[in-house]
Amino acid sequence: MTDDIKAYAGGQDDDDLFEGATDEFPAKFDMRDRLVVIYPTGVKGSRLGENGKSYDWYETTTVVLDDGPKGWSEVGRDDHGNDRPMLVPSVEDEGAQVLEHFQWSAVGMTSRIANKLPGSDGKPGSLLGRINSRPGKNGRNPSWSISAPTEEDKVTARKYTAVCKAARDKVMAEINAKKDEAAF
Repeated sequence: MTDDIKAYAGGQDDDDLFEGATDEFPAKFDMRDRLVVIYPTGVKGSRLGENGKSYDWYETTTVVLDDGPKGWSEVGRDDHGNDRPMLVPSVEDEGAQVLEHFQWSAVGMTSRIANKLPGSDGKPGSLLGRINSRPGKNGRNPSWSISAPTEEDKVTARKYTAVCKAARDKVMAEINAKKDEAAF
C-alpha cells in the first residue's frame, strides 16, 4: 500500500488518473451562421443570467451541418466581439458534427425548442435552420435565434440524413430507456 501512495505522490504513475479541466466548451458562438438541426431531449432547467434574471435552458442533440456562408475559421467571436477558439470542427473537413447534451438558453431558441419536445413515444421534434444573432438593445447582449431554412439549406441537410436519423434515434432510445427504468 505504501508503494502505491509513493508512486502517486510523485506524480509518476497518474498519466490518466488526473486530467486537467478546461474553461472552454462548445457554445452558441461556435454555431453562428451555421446550419444546424436540433433535437430536444426533454431535459430542461433554469439558471441565473449575468443580469440576475432566471433563464430556461433545454438540453438537445444539435447537429452542425455546414461551416456557414463564410466558411470555417479557427477563431470566432463572442457576444462582446472578443476572439475565441472555434470549438466545433469544420463540417467540410470532418463531416457533420453531433453535439450531445448541448444546452440552449437564449430566449429566441428556447421558445422554439419548447414546441418540439419529445412526444409520449420519445420521438423529439426538430428544428432546422441557421443560428443567428442580432445586436442587443440598450447595452444588452445580442439576441440569439434560428432562422427558417432556405431551399438550399434543406438540400444541404438532406446530405446528412443518415447522421441526423442516428442522432434522433439515439435521443429516442435514451428517453425510452429512462422511461423503462422508471417503470420498475
